[in-house]
Amino acid sequence: MSTKDEQAYSQRLQNVPRDYQFWLNKAREQVHANFGGNEAELQHLTIQAAHSLMLEHKLGEIEASLFEIKNALKPPTEG
Repeated sequence: MSTKDEQAYSQRLQNVPRDYQFWLNKAREQVHANFGGNEAELQHLTIQAAHSLMLEHKLGEIEASLFEIKNALKPPTEG
């Protein structure tokens, strides 16, 4: 792995807690606005929702990258 790849990987690892905190806050807003129950249930739902939101976001990024790769690999179309 090149130094540039290692730095990018390290940066992604450092971003995970920050990204998770962002999705945790979004999930907390949604869960508390739409569900009732005791605090333990709300916390459990919040964590599940945050995990799902973060994975959905990452999947979108992967799909966008694959789309770009597919377009880059397409042979040029003739006029």
